[in-house]
Amino acid sequence: MLDNNKIQARLLKNDEKRYGVSLVYFPTAEVLTCIRKWLDELDEICGNVFMWYPVFHLSLVRCKSVMQPFLLKDEDLLKCDNVRKEKTSVEKAVIGNDGILRLCFSDIKLEGIADVHPFYTSNSLEYDIVKEPWMSLGLIDNERENAEEVIMTLETRFANGLFPSFDMIIDELSAVNYSDILLKKYDLVKRIFLVFGD
Repeated sequence: MLDNNKIQARLLKNDEKRYGVSLVYFPTAEVLTCIRKWLDELDEICGNVFMWYPVFHLSLVRCKSVMQPFLLKDEDLLKCDNVRKEKTSVEKAVIGNDGILRLCFSDIKLEGIADVHPFYTSNSLEYDIVKEPWMSLGLIDNERENAEEVIMTLETRFANGLFPSFDMIIDELSAVNYSDILLKKYDLVKRIFLVFGD
């Protein structure tokens, strides 16, 4: 069931200026095409009740955003020299009570990712390492009269496996210095290419 307070809080957070540096994986063009085709299908089924996000990505090192811009320093400390490529696969699609549609992926190890700790410490930023990744796709318009009906329809479809099925090879991380949590505006700090797995 939708929690209108959580949805309103999410809407406000999406529009706020929030700053941080996260390590994210951007899907390939092929995967993006697959996702957008599925979202078009959902729009036909649900009557455009979702507000789709502008940039689809997996956040693998999630920075706790701050409300004031800051001067980035010690970028050379941002290293993932020992992190290996990994494969992750779509496991399910869910709609949270915050109204966000997410694709949830299989667990990843990200061994060696703790090497980023000195960088975050140097910049006085808090962060989390995400080993159960998800991709946020959009937010439902809870003011639409049929919002709850849409949720029930989609939950039935998802329970029957009607969501995209694909694998992604996490072979490159992008360190993004963002000014909003949807990544509508960000600077690319660096690309980090991961080493071959076993």
